[in-house]
Amino acid sequence: MQQVVSYWNSVDETLELDLDVLDDLTGEAAEVCAALRNPWLSYGAHLHRLREFGSCNKLLDLLDEKRLSAAEMKNLVELIIGAAASDLPHPDIDWQSFQDAIKTVLSKVPKVYDPVHQRLQDWVSIGQLRRIYATKSRGPGCAVM
Repeated sequence: MQQVVSYWNSVDETLELDLDVLDDLTGEAAEVCAALRNPWLSYGAHLHRLREFGSCNKLLDLLDEKRLSAAEMKNLVELIIGAAASDLPHPDIDWQSFQDAIKTVLSKVPKVYDPVHQRLQDWVSIGQLRRIYATKSRGPGCAVM
């Protein structure tokens, strides 16, 4: 199995096709949620099936390639959770309001089975989000005059 995945990964890298090679649910969850990528996300089966089915949303391809920016993270949360998260504040502009809004939204949606931790969890870990994104938004800010 690993040889097949390696082959298609090399095809993807070499030809730069609009192609994303996926492992099984557990393997892909481990890759997406690795410490240097997106450990704040619970990579549930619904998200994996969406990626298997194919989507034109580039965020889904980026999940296992890099750590998402704050804007990308916000967009992914809105995509996964749907209408309940459609009006989140931007985390780079007002982290505290974003964090409060995420907590409220997560309290209204069902938990998801996380194959990495092998238990039901929220789609998003507030603590991991804070560790990764909140420190970036604590600077003096920007003022336009």
